[in-house]
Amino acid sequence: MRLSWLVLVIAALCLPAVAEANEGITGEIDVGYGRRISGFDGGGGAVGLAIGYFVTPDLAVMLRTVDAFETTDDGDGNVGRTPVQWFTGPVVQVWLDEHFYAGGGIGVSSPKHISVPFEPERLGLEARVGYRLAADGETAPHAFGISVELIANTSGANDPLATGVLVMVDYQHL
Repeated sequence: MRLSWLVLVIAALCLPAVAEANEGITGEIDVGYGRRISGFDGGGGAVGLAIGYFVTPDLAVMLRTVDAFETTDDGDGNVGRTPVQWFTGPVVQVWLDEHFYAGGGIGVSSPKHISVPFEPERLGLEARVGYRLAADGETAPHAFGISVELIANTSGANDPLATGVLVMVDYQHL
């Protein structure tokens, strides 16, 4: 998973400027709050990163990675980050108009439990909807937005479908 973050960061730094929005290469950086809503009660910060290409002005194909985590403190001042749920894989982003989009994909995902040091990766599903914060008719190639994301994957006998919900603020190169 660390390698996917490195590749996406390098690719995002290489994004060229485009003349029109929703054309060519696209990239996205997200921060927000993520929470497991099944099998394990935990949540905290969330970060996401995506890089892709607009196939048409209304359809982008992207590689996306997102990580929801809980900040832990052992009481001695040692603060750490425990993953709660993450997803990495190809996704599509369909623009319904100049403000609203929906998307999703299939990739590798894993729920994480504080009590279990390692959970193997499994097939995961990601779905999200978002709203671009821009004035009507504005076609700037950069925009802030808000989105709600759902990550689901199989987790085992005690938690057959682990599900996480994330609320994100994002910046997207359109």
